[in-house]
Parts: sequence; C-alpha cells; structure tokens
Amino acid sequence: GIFAIRKDWWETLGLYDHGMVGWGGDQTDATFKVWRCGGQIEIVPCSRVGHLFRTPQDRPYDVDVGQVVKNYGRMAVVWLDDHLDTFLKVKPEVQDMDIGDVSKSHKLREHLK
Repeated sequence: GIFAIRKDWWETLGLYDHGMVGWGGDQTDATFKVWRCGGQIEIVPCSRVGHLFRTPQDRPYDVDVGQVVKNYGRMAVVWLDDHLDTFLKVKPEVQDMDIGDVSKSHKLREHLK
C-alpha cells in the first residue's frame, strides 16, 4: 500500500507497530488506525504514483511469507473485533503462531478512540 500522511497525525496514531517485522501488514495496520480513530481516507483519482511489484525471483530482498502472515495476524487481533473469525478462516495458521505481545497496540487503540 502506498499512502501519504501528515507527520503530526502519524505520530498521534503511534507510528508503526514495532512488533511487526519486515515487509507486510504495516499498511493495513496504518489504514485501520486512520479509519477507526477519527481520520479520513481519501481516494485521489488524478494522482500519479508509480509502484513496481517484483516477482519473487526478481526482488532484491527475500520476503518471509510466514512473517508477513504473522504481521497480518497482529493487525487482525488488534483491529478486526467481530471479524477476527473471518480472518482466521482465511489465515488459520495464525492461530498456531506466536504473534508477540499486542498489549501496547490494544492500549493505543483504546487511547485513540
């Protein structure tokens, strides 16, 4: 996900979840923070942004898919509430993963309401 955000708002939202490692899930976590905590998401149809998504063999870095799933698991546990069961149907392997301590993220969510 590509997004733009004001620095002061980003800091208010608590920046990135420091329990997420590597690539994946961070953009969704940021989106939920904005959407559920008083911000707004705007679609700008005239904007021009380039993004190159490479095939796995052409990436200059490795992507650990298990870590990406773990990151999404952290986001889901904090933000999806009544929809967590749906997420776990799609990614059941999260149930057996140690996603780490999300208590700071839960406290931040409560603070942002």
